[in-house]
Amino acid sequence: MRPDGTPVGDVVDLLSMPAQDVLVVKEPGGHRAMIPFVEDFVPEVDLDARRVIVTPPYGLLAGETPEETGETHG
Repeated sequence: MRPDGTPVGDVVDLLSMPAQDVLVVKEPGGHRAMIPFVEDFVPEVDLDARRVIVTPPYGLLAGETPEETGETHG
């Protein structure tokens, strides 16, 4: 979920990559987003609550528009 509580999807995998681990998140529409597991994009993990807070950059999640994320195309 995003910091404001908006659901993003379900974590379905954690990939160990050479540079950093990557969370694989299945979004409600079925798209699988790969989010680098770094503090800038995954600032909070609460195992007891089974909740991960994500702040991915524009373009990692399906259907995003610049207005929704506050970022612009560039």
